[in-house]
Amino acid sequence: MREALILLAFGLSSTVAFAEAVIQFDSRKHDFGKVPETDGKIRHEFVFKNAGNSPLLIERIEASCGCTTPLWTATPVWPGQKGRIQVVYNPLGRKGPFSTTIAVISNSLEQEEQLILTGDITPKSRVEDYPYSMAALKLSSRRVGINNIHKGEIKQEDIFIVNRGEQPVKLSFANVPKYITVTASSQSLDVNQKATLTFTYNSLLCKQWGRVSDVIYLRTDKERLSASESSIVVNANILEDFSYLSSFERTNAPILELSNRVVHFGSLKTDKQRSMRVKLRNRGKNPLEIRDISNNNKEINIESKKAVIKGGKRSHLKITLDTAGLKRGRYRRTITLQSNDPQNSLTQIIILWHVK
Repeated sequence: MREALILLAFGLSSTVAFAEAVIQFDSRKHDFGKVPETDGKIRHEFVFKNAGNSPLLIERIEASCGCTTPLWTATPVWPGQKGRIQVVYNPLGRKGPFSTTIAVISNSLEQEEQLILTGDITPKSRVEDYPYSMAALKLSSRRVGINNIHKGEIKQEDIFIVNRGEQPVKLSFANVPKYITVTASSQSLDVNQKATLTFTYNSLLCKQWGRVSDVIYLRTDKERLSASESSIVVNANILEDFSYLSSFERTNAPILELSNRVVHFGSLKTDKQRSMRVKLRNRGKNPLEIRDISNNNKEINIESKKAVIKGGKRSHLKITLDTAGLKRGRYRRTITLQSNDPQNSLTQIIILWHVK
């Protein structure tokens, strides 16, 4: 009898130990092919199956680019059943080949799966479109989107200009950082003459990481414009390319661990402040660098104790919420940490609260 109970207990413990959800995709990569920018947002649906013997739950999905929006099955997917992840890609303002990665984090045996979207964007013609004015000069845009660029990479983007004045002008540029070069196909513009302004971005010369924004001023020999009238904004997001790491470097790489990826402030009245902490730990060997904290939320302030965390050491983020001026209702915001963790270089933290 005793032996039978032992065998039964062993059988039950074995069943519990091997109860796992297993996410299985029909395909992990999709190529959109040629994508005209004028077609607007494009979509693809990744289908997955729970090939395990326990309910599968997708905890979160993180995209490597803000141009990509994922939607997914939020309810548990039972063994043998299928779920879907719809990914929406916005090609607006982009051109040429692209590759974006979507990290799917779940309670599966393999906790993180990588999905990849690729394609080649054909930009709309902007040469005859000059909606922005700088006195007699008309421009196709006053923003240059370098977007994601790996450290060491060089990228170029163009905007177009035409002289609609009554006399020729000579162009020059001011406040140009050393990692950006601006050239004009013609430095002197006759009346109604067009030119191309090319912005070359050398990320290796830029000492910053993450989001970098620079303001360059366009000058002419005819009129002196104010800073706001003559500004051209260049935006980039400088990322690290981990594909060149050796196996030794990967083994010793830093590993970012967060105490929680969802911060819930609970219910607050309007015009109140509350702070909470998220603990950070480097489970790897080499120093972990928090290179950028992307926070576009005016209600939230982020304070970081350390920018560099040694192997095995800890730090924290202090997140302060200010509900001043907020209406009643439920709120959801996100912040993104960029680090030198090769497996988790972009980490999203979700912030929830309710104004009563």
